[in-house]
Amino acid sequence: MRIPLLKGRFLTQEDVGAGQRSILINETMARLCWAGEDPLGKRIRHEQSQPDSDAWYTVVGVVGDAKDWRLDAEVNPEYYQPYQRTRPTYIQFMVRAGPGLDLPVASSAIRRDIQAIDPYLPAPKVWSVEREFFDSTAPRRTYLMLMGLFAAMGLFLALIGIYGVVSTFVNQRTHEIGIRMALGARQGNVLRLAIRNGLLLICAGSVVGLAGAAALTRTITSLLYGISPADPVTLAGAYVLLVTTGLAACYIPARRATKVDPVLALRYE
Repeated sequence: MRIPLLKGRFLTQEDVGAGQRSILINETMARLCWAGEDPLGKRIRHEQSQPDSDAWYTVVGVVGDAKDWRLDAEVNPEYYQPYQRTRPTYIQFMVRAGPGLDLPVASSAIRRDIQAIDPYLPAPKVWSVEREFFDSTAPRRTYLMLMGLFAAMGLFLALIGIYGVVSTFVNQRTHEIGIRMALGARQGNVLRLAIRNGLLLICAGSVVGLAGAAALTRTITSLLYGISPADPVTLAGAYVLLVTTGLAACYIPARRATKVDPVLALRYE
C-alpha cells in the first residue's frame, strides 16, 4: 500500500512466533499517546484484556497515516499486527498487479489460486482500488457536478450582463465620441478613453466579486479535494475571463462609434 515507515521497522516473519506481540502504530496514535516522546519500545494493552493479563503489545515501528474508506474521513489512531494473531470473520487483502494486467485477468488468477488452496472457500469478491476510489467519491462528485453546472450558468449570465451593461454605457457616449472626432480626436485616443473608463468599473467590480467569492467558497471546503477554496489559479482564471469580456464590451461599441460620420454622431440622441 506504500504507507511510509517513519520510525523503527516493519513487521517481519519473526513477529509471528509464539510470545511475540509486536505492532506498528500510525502517526496519529503516536502523537496522541506519546506526544513529544519516542514511541518505539512503548507498550500498550487492549482495553478488553483482563487486568492480570500480560497481553502487552510492543511498538516496533511508526507508519504514516492512511484513510480506510473515505477521503473525507478523519484519521483515527490505528495499530497494525500480523494477521496470524487475529481471528477475523472475513479477510480483505491487497494484490498489486503487474503493469498492463487488467482487472478481469487478475480476478481470474486470484480466484483460481484461492480455490487451489481450499476448494470449499467461496469465490472472493475482487475490485480495483480505482473502483473503490470512484465509489467513495461518488456523492461528492455528484454535488460538485451540480454546483459546477449552476456555477457555469451563473458565469455565463454574468458575462452577458457585464457585456450588456458596459456596451450600453459606451453606446450612450456616441454623441460625445462624435464631438471629439469632429474636433480632431484620433481613433486610438477615443478607443483608449472608452477602454480606460470601462476598465475602472470592471476592475472595481471584479475586486469586490473576487473578495465575495473567496469568502463564500469556504462554505464548500468539505466538498473539495486536492484544491483549496481560494485556489489562485481558479480565481485568476475567473478574473481574466470577466476582464476580457468587459474589455470586449468597451472596445467593440467604441470602435463602431469611431466609424460613424461625425455629423451623424452629432445628431445622435
